[in-house]
Amino acid sequence: AEASPVPDGVKVRHTLFSPKDDPTGAGTLPDTDPAWAAAEAEARAAYGALLKDPSTFDEMARTTSDEDSAKSSGGKLPFFDPTSAIDDAFADAIFKEGLKPGDFIAPFKSSFGWHVVQFLRPYGDGEQAWLATLRGQILDGADFARIAREQSESGEAAKGGDIGWVAVGQLDKVMETAIFGVAVG
Repeated sequence: AEASPVPDGVKVRHTLFSPKDDPTGAGTLPDTDPAWAAAEAEARAAYGALLKDPSTFDEMARTTSDEDSAKSSGGKLPFFDPTSAIDDAFADAIFKEGLKPGDFIAPFKSSFGWHVVQFLRPYGDGEQAWLATLRGQILDGADFARIAREQSESGEAAKGGDIGWVAVGQLDKVMETAIFGVAVG
């Protein structure tokens, strides 16, 4: 389980476009290397596409990010707080004043490449509001699998939240009570 961040923590997701598709080698390339310009062009194109259709973020991160963890998580990152050990440019971007849930941050360069980032939510009260919003969307008929894929942080997110068949006694009591306490559908 993820450790609880300090109250000023934030949750974001990102797609990384590294020069030569290599985040580990980016720091050794001079800024004048054409691979940096190519990575920036990819990031700007992705940003433009996401502004037109934000629902493609998860798939874009899974298929185009140069960061392996983004490919498995849809770009979702753990909560970060101002004391987190992260790249300075990344920290400056995600802790910028005035960011609201859902906001896209214009592409920016870090020591690993060019990032396209979506601010998801602040820690604390933002968590409950976020869960209430997701629940409301689902109750209003939104596609559960799409929301699970885009928002869940579980290992089943890529499968639209499908945890498969479960039996009584297989899960913790909180999940078991919730799952077996509702009607099918």
